[in-house]
Amino acid sequence: MSGFPNRFSRSALGPEPEEGRALRSAKRELGASVGSLMLHAVGAVGVMMPMAYLSFTKTDQSGGAYAVGAVALRASGEAWDLDGLFVPTVTRSAAGLYTVTYPSTVTDKDGLTSSIVFRGCTWSALSATAATRVDVAVDWAASPITLRITDRAEGGGAAALADPALFTLVLW
Repeated sequence: MSGFPNRFSRSALGPEPEEGRALRSAKRELGASVGSLMLHAVGAVGVMMPMAYLSFTKTDQSGGAYAVGAVALRASGEAWDLDGLFVPTVTRSAAGLYTVTYPSTVTDKDGLTSSIVFRGCTWSALSATAATRVDVAVDWAASPITLRITDRAEGGGAAALADPALFTLVLW
């Protein structure tokens, strides 16, 4: 089965197991129904597992304003980079406007070129100011990924582009 890190289907794991003979020992052998259950569980993990995550903060932690491009990547990980050699690029073009760049292709487990495909994302943002709610619009299907981060006062009010104190993005 080639293609990892891209998603694989249940069918990529092979045909449904069949009982070849009666089990001799339930403690030492697994039946076809257990094998089938395991294959379906592994297929589900392939669909549901995150492909990448990253967390960033502003470089000036004293409360000062961000400079254009001043982003400190705090943590990252990618399913296709088990050795941790790749570092995504995060850039800030203005208050609340960021891009996250991943490669469009990587080498899969068989040495073949494979396209990176994200299916969705979830995020967490810690507001830089008290009593505000952070909203984020993420274009995760674009390359590079774009983030539009806004702070909104808790009682309503206009949303304004704002830089988060801490931002975490998980991509499926």
